[in-house]
Amino acid sequence: MSAASSRSSSPRPVTAPVMSDRRAYNRRTANQGGATDSSQMSSLMWQPLSPVKPVKEMLCVETQAEEEVGATPFFSSDTGIVIIKGGQVVNCDEMTVADVLVEDGKITAVGEDLKIPEGATVIDAVDKFVFPGGIDTNTHLYQGVDKTVPVKDDFESGTRAALAGGTTMVVDLVIPEKGGSLVDAFTAWKEAGEEKSCCDFALTVAVPHVTDGSKEEMEKLAKEHGVNSFKMFMAYKDMMMLDDSDLMEAFKHVKDLGCIAKVHAENGDIISENQKRLLANGVTGPEGHLLAQPEEVEEMAVRKACTLARQANVPLYICNPTSMEAAEV
Repeated sequence: MSAASSRSSSPRPVTAPVMSDRRAYNRRTANQGGATDSSQMSSLMWQPLSPVKPVKEMLCVETQAEEEVGATPFFSSDTGIVIIKGGQVVNCDEMTVADVLVEDGKITAVGEDLKIPEGATVIDAVDKFVFPGGIDTNTHLYQGVDKTVPVKDDFESGTRAALAGGTTMVVDLVIPEKGGSLVDAFTAWKEAGEEKSCCDFALTVAVPHVTDGSKEEMEKLAKEHGVNSFKMFMAYKDMMMLDDSDLMEAFKHVKDLGCIAKVHAENGDIISENQKRLLANGVTGPEGHLLAQPEEVEEMAVRKACTLARQANVPLYICNPTSMEAAEV
């Protein structure tokens, strides 16, 4: 991934267009100007669901296959020579019928009618697509943000499932304790991955606090351990959330290190208040997740993250946006 480029010439973000089928009101924006009348303002006053009785979430029942099916990658360093013949090779820029030669786990040639090396394993891919392996850039295969809740998939089961679906690399998120060592957390994640992962993996490191010590550890991770991205949270109040000043300070430091800033863009303060209101009204089911964090809140957070990143001139990656409004920023 390339280093940050100057953003001084970048256009200012435009306000996301109003989607009439997703809003019962006509939203006024800075681009439209003018004041809204009282009826429009009242439509903006969101009220949480107030059920007569608490909403109970249905239990999730795990099912197991009768026979265990292991996912095995096509190629590894000891596979030898493999040639894939006559497939429709899919790349980012084009699709073309070609042969693919793989030697000791690495693609060494792509072209038409490649000569079959002696002793090679031949895979007939005629009338089939040949895709490069996928990269999942946001996994949690060791611990989640809430460390009291175990993750459902670890590095072994998660990466086996990934390989079965054509994903050959994952980027897992290291989540240090607030006030704890970033390097120690990175080491624990790395050892877990090396022990169990069935495919290639990389690590990005979350920054739960911004201090002189954490910035020194970020520099060590970047220069000595090859970490090239750091993730900041605008949610998970009292756990991972950074305020605007810390977020800006982190952005500037990430830029100085030549790395990429990742952001979980939401508004932790609003979500926290909405959660309290919903719980007080007996909302405990999965519908509460959406009600606690409506689309306009995510859009606001994404816009703020983009604005701060532009001021710091740091390349920004918004992690898993969930709404069209956020994607349109």
